[in-house]
Amino acid sequence: MKKTNIFRPRSVAVIGASNKPKKLGFQVLKNIIDGGYSGKVYPINIDQKVKKILGLKSYTSISNIKGKVDMAVFLIPAKFVAAALEECGKKRIKLAVIITAGFKEVGSEGLAMENELLKIAKKYGVKILGPNCLGYIDTSINLNASFAPSYPKKGGVAVISQSGAICTAILDWASKSNIGFSKFFSLGNKPDITELDLISYLSKDNETKVIIAYLENIAGNSNGGDFRKIASNTTIKKPIIILKAGTSSKGASAISSHTGSLAGSDQSITALFKQSGVIRASSLEDMFDWAESFGAAKLPGGNRVAIITNAGGPGVMTTDAIEGTHLELATLSQETTEKLKKTLPSSANTHNPIDVIGDADAVRYKNALNIVEKDDGVDSILVLLTPQTSTQITDTAKLVIKKIKNSNKTIIPVFMGGRKINKGIDIFEKNSLAVFEYPERAVKALEKISYCQSCEMGIKKIYKPKKIYINKAKKQKIDNILVKSLHDFSGRQALIAGAEADIIIKNYGLNTVKSVFAATRAKAIAESNKIGYPVVMKIDSPDIVHKSDVGGVIVGIKNETEAGRAYSQIMKNVKKVNPKAVINGVVIYEMISGGMDFFIGAKRDPLYGPMIGFGLGGIYLEVLKDVTFRLAPLSTFDIEKMIEELKSVKIIEGARGKKALNKKWIIDAMIKVSNLMINHPQISEMDINPFKVYEDHTIALDNRFILNQ
Repeated sequence: MKKTNIFRPRSVAVIGASNKPKKLGFQVLKNIIDGGYSGKVYPINIDQKVKKILGLKSYTSISNIKGKVDMAVFLIPAKFVAAALEECGKKRIKLAVIITAGFKEVGSEGLAMENELLKIAKKYGVKILGPNCLGYIDTSINLNASFAPSYPKKGGVAVISQSGAICTAILDWASKSNIGFSKFFSLGNKPDITELDLISYLSKDNETKVIIAYLENIAGNSNGGDFRKIASNTTIKKPIIILKAGTSSKGASAISSHTGSLAGSDQSITALFKQSGVIRASSLEDMFDWAESFGAAKLPGGNRVAIITNAGGPGVMTTDAIEGTHLELATLSQETTEKLKKTLPSSANTHNPIDVIGDADAVRYKNALNIVEKDDGVDSILVLLTPQTSTQITDTAKLVIKKIKNSNKTIIPVFMGGRKINKGIDIFEKNSLAVFEYPERAVKALEKISYCQSCEMGIKKIYKPKKIYINKAKKQKIDNILVKSLHDFSGRQALIAGAEADIIIKNYGLNTVKSVFAATRAKAIAESNKIGYPVVMKIDSPDIVHKSDVGGVIVGIKNETEAGRAYSQIMKNVKKVNPKAVINGVVIYEMISGGMDFFIGAKRDPLYGPMIGFGLGGIYLEVLKDVTFRLAPLSTFDIEKMIEELKSVKIIEGARGKKALNKKWIIDAMIKVSNLMINHPQISEMDINPFKVYEDHTIALDNRFILNQ
């Protein structure tokens, strides 16, 4: 026997149905009836005097219904929900949509009631959507089990929202833009059914082409692994766009390292989404734009964009917008340019952006489109139109729609203006096609469509983290250092730097510079002589993280006279800035030249585990903040993408005649740091700065660890 899909019920009971129009029990029942749901509907009202509600026979209890019931919608006061859910369990109902509020969101008493619901649900195998939610809509079966004021048309967009108000805003936007939806889920408090369950379900739903979600927190296990796995498997098939609220850094723990100052909790979410192929929206406007575009446009074969416009200014604006993205302005072939010259007026610009000039009619737009879409060097086309004397707005809109439907290229219209342009925009919206009034928004949407096109190619590599083997002896050696440090720093922040930090790094196979600790001035001179000049001298203190900031670093020491002077100067500097600092002595390093300074850091997020950062290091780290992050465990693909995101990527690739740096060495070091953070949960933060990168090797110069107490 085929298993019933709990989200496609053949019968629905409305517990708390009412004859009073102002009651939610009336509104939800009416929505189910008006939506055209063909399954059986059972109103439940405990008042025995109520025989019918909205023309349907009323029941005083769900147990009085003789037939099978698949789903129950709850609209009764919170204190009565548990008893009603128990009855539903005995009736073998599989889905409870609890619209009722008054649970976890109101405090400890409500939380206790919510936990009771979970116990009952687990006992009988009932799944709970809600409580404290708007309800559930499925246009494929014409089911509107919600109190939403409007019902969407059928389409390919599925919505998941933690906020009922956002749900109604999306529905209102959809009615204006004529966008269709497949499913509409309001999560509410989500103690049972979460976005992970729904994303997994929607990934297999044939009616759903794109998933959009508004979330305030992410469900799943503590390191985001559940989300990564489910979202990754879904984004290969269809795009997921998420607007994640709550990006404030308020309440963050004290910042103790370079990584701590750069890596906020919101960056963990950004990293999680990137590693799952999820597109992150920063506003409702973006989410609406991108959802509309994904539902209407073809995925481009690449990132090369052609612009066709009837005005020079908008063409320049669009070109500028493209410059700030991973999209590229397409270089037209000579054949395309020659054909455009023959077809367009002599004053037209036949290079990209293509200006068909202000007197262009619909035919001229059509001719330009016909030529440009045949160019193999063009993946997508932005068609810009401004209202001018000769502009045929509706005719141009109709021909662009025809091209969108029949061309193998991605074509996105941008109709700029106000009242005059509305008749053209209306034509696109009536055909459920995306249209933009501003080129910047169109470019952002096209970039996201282009990004999604690459998901299938890359996402399969993303969730394949690389592990390295570290033998028990090495791991034990590191753990001994960590345990000793935690003991020594009992009651305050534990910092490991200098020689001990180098030992940890070396045991994971990273190269470090020759160094030695010196507790006195005489010892500092003697050890400097042994290492060989020039040397670098740095303060060794558990109370000082940023050594340069307190004058605790002196470089380029050339002889023993300078070594003695450097020791004295460092002690003087540090005591002046921080008189109470515990000073162990100094660490002397051989001075390394050449290479490029980068940074590798890690911070343990309380929810998502270790977050690894990489970027431009040395003195530029805090100033330029050219750093990007991903969550451990890292894959090779993760690190390749991190490198690509940096503004300084050109330095790695070889700029201005310099040889390219070896990415393999960077990837190798990042994998080792990722594994180090996973294997040693005592480490809260770590920095390698600078991390010297050469053409054929790397060196971790200055290493430090901060431990959890």
